[in-house]
Amino acid sequence: MSSTPAVTLDSVSDWLAQAVGEVCETMFSQVAVPVSGGPGPEASQVAGTLVTSIGFGGACDVDVAIHLPVALATRLASRVLEMPEAELDDAMVNDVGGEFGNMVVGAVKSRVTDLGVDCLMTLPKVVRGMDASVRGERKRLGFRVGPDFLWMDVGFGASR
Repeated sequence: MSSTPAVTLDSVSDWLAQAVGEVCETMFSQVAVPVSGGPGPEASQVAGTLVTSIGFGGACDVDVAIHLPVALATRLASRVLEMPEAELDDAMVNDVGGEFGNMVVGAVKSRVTDLGVDCLMTLPKVVRGMDASVRGERKRLGFRVGPDFLWMDVGFGASR
């Protein structure tokens, strides 16, 4: 598989970090502060985590697993839907988690496409209480959003 030299795991990770900050700020009025690697999906955390798996493939392949604590996902859903947290159901929170993934990974896919690299985005898959793995060369990104951490596992170069 060949890829454009400008599209690497490091460049994709940098673009993802920038997109997380922009999406959190513009959509949720929250600040996402990068942290070194994040806490990672320990067994106790996975049970209370919403995971959005999404990516794009083609001339370069990217898999992303975004791990959001359910408390954070619920808070973000409350903000964007302008509803009290108590009125949200799991489907609403899951939809916002999926849309978060669409916005973040979509911003990176657009940037990659602008470099002339053909690729198509996958639909987000949202699950609760499960870990998700990514394929290919891997990197972990972490962010503090208010009192919570979210982390992303990024896979690059996986063949589909």
